[in-house]
Amino acid sequence: MAQIKNGANGGFSGKAGSVIGYQYRGKSYIKGLASRKPKKPSAKQLESRARFGMIQKWRSQFTNLFAITFKNHTHERSAQNAAHAFNVHIVKGEYPNFFIDRSEMVISSGSMSGLKDLTMNLSEDLHLNFTWDTIYHNGAIETDLLTLLVWYQDGTCEVSTTAAQRMDKKLSYVLRDPEKGSFADIYVAVLSNDRERAANSVYMGRIALK
Repeated sequence: MAQIKNGANGGFSGKAGSVIGYQYRGKSYIKGLASRKPKKPSAKQLESRARFGMIQKWRSQFTNLFAITFKNHTHERSAQNAAHAFNVHIVKGEYPNFFIDRSEMVISSGSMSGLKDLTMNLSEDLHLNFTWDTIYHNGAIETDLLTLLVWYQDGTCEVSTTAAQRMDKKLSYVLRDPEKGSFADIYVAVLSNDRERAANSVYMGRIALK
C-alpha cells in the first residue's frame, strides 16, 4: 500500500499496483516494478509441450472427420477432445524425435457391434476391396454406415463416411493414382445414421502402392 504525501496532488511513497513511488532530494518519483525474467522450462516441460504440440497438429488434419466419428461422445465432452483422449498414446519415440504411430490411431470408439470377418485386398487397378459378414448386436442395424479413411504417406487423406451400409457385405473403393513406391494406411469405422452410436474402429493395415 502506498502513502500519499502533501494531499491528493502530492507524490506518494510505497508500492501501488505495478509502480513504486519514492522521494529523492525533495522530489517525487515513480518507477515500474522490475519484470521477472521468465523461468527457463525444464527438460520435462519441453518434452510435454512437444508431445502436446504434435498430437494437436495431428488432430487438426482430421477435424472434420472426428466431428462425425466422435459425435457419439459429445454428451460428455467435445468430439475433438474425445478424439484427443483416445489417441494421446499414439505419439511415440524419445524427445525431440517424436513420431505418430499410425497403426494405433483410433478414428471412432463405441459399444456398437463392428463388422464380422472383415477382409481387405488391393487389386492391380487400385481397387481397394472389402468383404464382411453382418452382426446385429448392441443396437446394430442393416443401414449402419461404413466409414473409410485412406491416409497416404504424404499426409493427405481420402475420407468417405457413407462408403457402404452394413447390409452390403462388400465394398470396392477406387484409390487415387499414387506416387511410385508410396504407401497408405487404411481405417474402417461403423456409425449409425444419426452418428449417435459407433463401433470401435479397425486399422486394416498399410498397403504398398505402385
